[in-house]
Amino acid sequence: MQLERERYKVVLLDEFQDTSHAQLQLFSDLFGTRAAEGEHPGYGEHPVMAVGDPKQSIYGFRGASDGQLFSFYRYFPTADETPLYLTVAWRNDTAILDAANLIAEPLKTMPGWVRASQPPKVPDLRPRSVITRPDESGEAAMRGSVQLARYATDADEARGIAEKIAAERARFRDNPTGMPTMAVLTRTRSQMEPIRQACEALGVPAQVVGLGGLLERPEVIDMVAMLRVLADPNRSDALVRLLAGARWRLGTADLLALGEWSNELTRVRERGYVSGADAQQPGQETPGTSDEQLRRAQQSFEQARKFAVEDLSEYGSLIEAIEHLPEANEQGHPIYPPDYSPHRRRLSVEGLARLRAFAAELEYLRQFTTEDLGTLLYEIERVMMLDIELASHEGSDSYTSRVHLDAFHDVAANYAATSPRINAMIYAGADGTAAEEDAPTARRFVLSASGISYLTGFLAWLEEAAEHENGLAPAVEEPRQDAVQILTMHASKGLEWDQVYLPRLSDARAERHRMWQRLEPGVLPWPLRGDKDYLPPALERPEEITALETFSELNLAVEEGEDMVHDYAGAEARRLIYVAMTRARSLLYITTCRWTGAHVKPVKTSTYWNELVQFSQGDAQPPYEGIQHAPWLYPGYLGTGYYVPSAARETDPSIDAVFGREMRDWGYTVPQGRCCSTAPRCLPSPPLLTRRMAPRGMRP
Repeated sequence: MQLERERYKVVLLDEFQDTSHAQLQLFSDLFGTRAAEGEHPGYGEHPVMAVGDPKQSIYGFRGASDGQLFSFYRYFPTADETPLYLTVAWRNDTAILDAANLIAEPLKTMPGWVRASQPPKVPDLRPRSVITRPDESGEAAMRGSVQLARYATDADEARGIAEKIAAERARFRDNPTGMPTMAVLTRTRSQMEPIRQACEALGVPAQVVGLGGLLERPEVIDMVAMLRVLADPNRSDALVRLLAGARWRLGTADLLALGEWSNELTRVRERGYVSGADAQQPGQETPGTSDEQLRRAQQSFEQARKFAVEDLSEYGSLIEAIEHLPEANEQGHPIYPPDYSPHRRRLSVEGLARLRAFAAELEYLRQFTTEDLGTLLYEIERVMMLDIELASHEGSDSYTSRVHLDAFHDVAANYAATSPRINAMIYAGADGTAAEEDAPTARRFVLSASGISYLTGFLAWLEEAAEHENGLAPAVEEPRQDAVQILTMHASKGLEWDQVYLPRLSDARAERHRMWQRLEPGVLPWPLRGDKDYLPPALERPEEITALETFSELNLAVEEGEDMVHDYAGAEARRLIYVAMTRARSLLYITTCRWTGAHVKPVKTSTYWNELVQFSQGDAQPPYEGIQHAPWLYPGYLGTGYYVPSAARETDPSIDAVFGREMRDWGYTVPQGRCCSTAPRCLPSPPLLTRRMAPRGMRP
């Protein structure tokens, strides 16, 4: 402790709102006044400063406490405990800062369940224009823009964001050096891929940041899948990924037909074993055997045959089916055995051709399973054309596109260098017996531990790395200034861009709590934490539970606890939205959608969205113009969006009966307001939907 205090004369604790109570205690023991007076009286106070923003405390799931910053003087007492405020935001334009302060407004009021002393009021951030005093043109330039847009489905939302980004980039086509930096910040990682695909479809370069570990990269997943197919004939899951991937694109019908062909091969093998076993079963009684001995032998034989048939059934795999595909006629149609049921699915001509090509690749790659791991990976990459596929991506080059593949090659090389291996070289003649090296017919055979057993060990090590090491560290990608960066809101902490796009504010998961009574391993119960005064109380002590006299009181206490935890989690979600909004400098584009995935029910509109709408319009109610409903899950209406005018809804009551009451308040246009401008996505208006046009099953 003394060495640390002498080593660091002045200590600055940055992002203090994201520290845990254990870290606070550690810093206090090292640099606090109490430690100095208790153990080393000659030290006196040590210069320590904590900097943080309680509105940006977003790591509660990791043990951080939003009230940590207010406990600083308790662990670092000093004569002057007056906090200093940094209230000027040098990044955000005025409109963006106004909207962010609106979202953070409820955070000023501490919940009633907080047992700690009330913290001081932290003032809102002010725009930099209050200090710089720009001229009229400069002030207008620093006003910024916050735009709201609503979409019918999540697919429309991703496409709309990509179109907005493309339009913004087109403005700088003649001035590429002035291109603004852009980022799309998502709530979850699952929302990244649709937006990336939408950008790629419009030719907008996009860079996904922090998608996961190295083993979660698509190109590495494909390479590992091929390794599993080569090493284990039972890994049909890995085979299906390759066959249904972007290269082979085998359809569902052909995959099902391949599965039935695999079952047919298993049944053929079972019948062959049973017929062969029946020929060798115990016969009639012979001299020296009794009826009891014959009965036992017959029983043992039947039991052994049953177990063998069950084992054969378990080992049926799609990989074996690919190695024994049916023959094809002159037109390319598969030729099935005469006893093959006509009711079973059959491979298509194109499907059979692709499976034969894939089988040829497997046969070629299997000869490298006895080589070293690096050679095998190189051949897999070449045969699967992974390097060509990566280099063909928009905005990529031959070096940056394969950084993750190169990192995986390095991982394999390190594994091969540190794992034990045995190499041997023998010479054999034409008859397969050992021969001298200089014999005329002698052939050299190299035996290495880098065979199937060695490959299986490498795959087992990868599975352990995926489970315990977060999928291995990914390769470090250099940020691309010409690309739109796509990352999560948590990963955006501390970063900034000129333009920020926030999708899916309709997603109720952003406000859903999952922290009630967390008792899984590795999580300390809230009543035992040092910052428990800033956490909702929980019924975990026996005396608290036994004090309740009836089940009604217990249920009421549990409901109140759940409500408090819901408010606690909601406050953290609100802080996360605040952090995401304040990453933008000049443009903040916020979107929402009504329908996600294949869900039948519409998604509830986010509380934050409603607050921003009210903020943009003052006290006025939004003008509802009609009903926007989800695409029907019927062949004739798949992917179609309909717009029903409000007048039509009033004249035809069947419309409300078809679409449901929950869709009544959807589809308004946000007018120009104090800081928000409108950016609606208008769908074409189809003919008026009537009761006669409604699909069967949806009619009232």
